[in-house]
Amino acid sequence: MTHSLGVYYAPEHGFQVDRDYIAALQPPVIRILDPDVQQIHDMHALAPNAIIAPRTWAIDDGSDEDHPSKQVNRFMADPVSTGRDHAEQYKGQWDRWQQEAAQRGLKLPPVERILFNSANEPNQGGTPDKIAAYCVAFFDRCTELSIRACGPCLGVGWPDNNGPDTPVDWSPYANAGLEQAIQRNGGMLSVHEYFYKSGPQDNWRWLAGRHLQCPFDVPILLGEIGIDNYVDAPRWGKEGGNRGWQGNVSPEQYAEMIERHIRGCDPRVKAALPFITDFRNNSWESFNTRAAHGALLARKDNMMPQGKPSTVHLPSVSAPSVPVEDKPVDNWQRSREFVKRWEGGLSLNPEDHGNWTGGRKGVGELRGTNFGISAASYPYLDIRNITIEQADEIYFRDYWQASGADKLAWPYCLLAFDTAVLHGVGTSQRWQSQVGDNAYAFAAKRLRVYTKLDNWNTFGAGWTNRVADLLEVASQE
Repeated sequence: MTHSLGVYYAPEHGFQVDRDYIAALQPPVIRILDPDVQQIHDMHALAPNAIIAPRTWAIDDGSDEDHPSKQVNRFMADPVSTGRDHAEQYKGQWDRWQQEAAQRGLKLPPVERILFNSANEPNQGGTPDKIAAYCVAFFDRCTELSIRACGPCLGVGWPDNNGPDTPVDWSPYANAGLEQAIQRNGGMLSVHEYFYKSGPQDNWRWLAGRHLQCPFDVPILLGEIGIDNYVDAPRWGKEGGNRGWQGNVSPEQYAEMIERHIRGCDPRVKAALPFITDFRNNSWESFNTRAAHGALLARKDNMMPQGKPSTVHLPSVSAPSVPVEDKPVDNWQRSREFVKRWEGGLSLNPEDHGNWTGGRKGVGELRGTNFGISAASYPYLDIRNITIEQADEIYFRDYWQASGADKLAWPYCLLAFDTAVLHGVGTSQRWQSQVGDNAYAFAAKRLRVYTKLDNWNTFGAGWTNRVADLLEVASQE
């Protein structure tokens, strides 16, 4: 495999130009929507080294555009039985395809190069505990039936965070043993990552790049990627345009965005599949990749993940995800020293929302904050005994990089990073977009917001002194 650009193919119209594109691309993975045995044979003939990932709507979704997913309703009622049933349906389908292929003289890929889909985007109505139980049952039954699988096929922006502006919460899936189930199966973890028409860097690691926060040692399939303006519906409502990429960006811009997304991925990502080549109905026509095939082919050899591998492990963080020698020494260390000086050691103030595992006073357990790492953001960590090395790892990965401070010049990087630590990554990113590249307007906004907070009377003086100190340090070259 020379690249990670895959294909999500809906062979509704059977255009030859789409087949020519697949033959030229030689994708690592081809997902086919509702295929028949002839279409699987054809894709295998065009790209004999590709993994074929059949997606049968009636098995993994069963919904239409006007009704909630029938499969989500099923596994919410009985996740284990539904997971096993889906695996058995796919195995029965594979057996029928093999029989028909033998009768017609068609050649199918070996079963180890087939990858079956768990329930599609179960987050649309499913709860994490039920989704996790379903997926473990699905993977394990697939293993018993000697077929490979991918899942949990979560939609963009999922798994959910464990609170506002906090890291992605994979703990329900870890607790259920999903990582081990995928490893036993030899399958892949699959998630969907879309971005707004402004590009994947807009909310990177929260929309596109969200997989970077997954702690599992498994191969990853980005089963759907690309522009979907619905990820920011209010903004889209103001700016208008198609929902997909067509009519919003040029083919060259679209291909460049896909390349940027894939190059920013973790090396665990084996393939990323732009949604969609051909289309089933007019609702998806603006997503069709056909007009960009030339631009995508021109860039395909650059589309290999270059991001830093994640080494986050639940329930604790034990190793730096980025070697110390690779970190941008000056701005990172100066900013970290400032935060370290202000955050100090263990705090158990019940008035501080971050000290409660639920993120609000009196909600959950009072576990405290240590080195500025809060129980609200990291309920699975032993906050009282966290080490400075663990704190530095979390700060660098989940605040310095996630807020975009690593890409900002001094002193803006300091203000953006400190705000992310104190008020959340999402808040820091939002204020950056609101004030532009003016670091001091950013600081002014922070001061104005403080007076509106419900715990201003308790913490207002400290917050103001912190900003004053922040500006003094920022003024130093």
